[in-house]
Amino acid sequence: MATIGQALTTPEAGWKRYEETSASFKYFGSSWVTSTSANYSGGASKYTTTASLHSVSFKFTGPKLRIVSYRGTDRNPAINLVIDGVSYTYSAQGVAGSMILLFDKTDLTNGTHTVVVSANDASATKIFEWDAIDIDSTGRLYHPDEVTDPKDLVVGKRIRCHYSASSNVVGAFSGLGQETSDFIPVASSATPNGDFYYIMCEDFNKNKILVADRNVQSNISWDVLNSAGIASGSGIQNILNAIPNITSDTSSLGIVTSDSLYANTSWARWKAFDGNGAVANHYGWCGAVINSGWLAYDFIVPKIINSYSLLPSQASPSVNNGCMPKNWTFEGWNGSQWIVLHQVTNEPSWGTAAVTTTRVYNFNNTTPYSKYRINISATISGTYEPVIGQMGMFENTNYSNTTRLLTGGITSTDKDNEWDKYIVNSTLGGTITAGDNNVWSWSGIYSWASTTTAAGGYRVIRGSGLANSYSNLATSSTAGFRPVLIIESNPQTRFLIKDQNEYKTFETSWNTISTTLPSKDTFISDGITDLAILNRKATIIHQVMSNNGTLGNGKTFKTTIDLNKYFEIQKLNMK
Repeated sequence: MATIGQALTTPEAGWKRYEETSASFKYFGSSWVTSTSANYSGGASKYTTTASLHSVSFKFTGPKLRIVSYRGTDRNPAINLVIDGVSYTYSAQGVAGSMILLFDKTDLTNGTHTVVVSANDASATKIFEWDAIDIDSTGRLYHPDEVTDPKDLVVGKRIRCHYSASSNVVGAFSGLGQETSDFIPVASSATPNGDFYYIMCEDFNKNKILVADRNVQSNISWDVLNSAGIASGSGIQNILNAIPNITSDTSSLGIVTSDSLYANTSWARWKAFDGNGAVANHYGWCGAVINSGWLAYDFIVPKIINSYSLLPSQASPSVNNGCMPKNWTFEGWNGSQWIVLHQVTNEPSWGTAAVTTTRVYNFNNTTPYSKYRINISATISGTYEPVIGQMGMFENTNYSNTTRLLTGGITSTDKDNEWDKYIVNSTLGGTITAGDNNVWSWSGIYSWASTTTAAGGYRVIRGSGLANSYSNLATSSTAGFRPVLIIESNPQTRFLIKDQNEYKTFETSWNTISTTLPSKDTFISDGITDLAILNRKATIIHQVMSNNGTLGNGKTFKTTIDLNKYFEIQKLNMK
């Protein structure tokens, strides 16, 4: 085990590392400088020589924390560190060394911790530097303003999301509130597959307006964004896939399995969940058993899935469209058996041409399962192995969301637009400095706006040179995609059953919630979401009769008991 003062070029077993570039670090102070060198973990660090307060703050989960940085005679000897209100001090001054373990704390509670590291006396001989931290391998790093549930968003807070896409193609968003992978570079990528933050900028008419903290994709045309419905003023409504786009059968958020796999490397289980289902010649998953098979996704954290989508393979559609499922059940694993949640019989044909529009299947489900599968009993053609080009699974949420672009002003003097309002001028309720590139990453890359210039024919682009920079491009040209997410709370209908003087709810059995009228919060947290749960299936009751001898003369009586609703039957009278 490493000790303070030793070099720690990589994290030890049971630890994982976050570099200074992580968007989860919040930097305070105007004089941070990035330095690149092989002496630094990951090849770079941030430092300041300014004698004013500069700090780095973050949150993390887990019982332990290490700070790794360069040590030298010109580094700061007394850096302040506060964990959950408890103060510590560590030194970075000493014999020169790369990636030295400077601070080690291993006896914290296994929970969420808030950390602030600071110095207010930096100079050329007392450099305050920030390089990397190590935390428990099962832990997670959070930005100080980060939330994981949309209901907790207020102006200035942020929520993590994942985005992946092919070049010049609108991709897929997933994993809202989750840590799916490393962050998309602040310089963006033409083929992104990473995380970013949505930052809440305004609560307007009960709609939460969130703007991405970076361009999630570079080199994408306005025409492509417009074709997807994103460049229009109203945007496009979307549902976030519970499964992130993956590149292998095993990821940090789940595992893909199947009953079998066709022996051709073009097919793979994970390709049914890679987000490239609409890309030309995309394959997907193909089983190895003619006319039947199953494909499953095992979530690390159980989820309440109540809809899923299917799309055929884009490879040889004249054949593979006929390999799509015709009859199947969609099932959840309860730990001991598969529970049928949805069933389809005689699914219509997909035709013989390429199809890029998914079919979505909805059903009622209030139970979180860790594993879901599609269990296919027949394909459309009936003569080949089953094929699924792309599959999605979706959670029921109490909100709907729309993705679009920011407005950018019809001229450079038109300041009545969202880019100037949020990116250039807003402090987000005092949580940031207006126009801060450390927050919005506008430097070096233009962002498309939805706005047409006053002269017409061209679309507005913003940022790149300065936060308030203004220019335009032809719609076929390429620039950056910075999405806006509008979250609208859906009406929440909840039911409690009043039985005499008790208010009850039902999950797998009746539970009494209160003897007085419950509050709104109680209705939301404990109420029944769908009264269909009270519907009973047909039930045959066999009553065993004992022989007590000769009955003599008499009559036989028969009656019907309505068991349609799942209310308790406490007494039956025989006549």
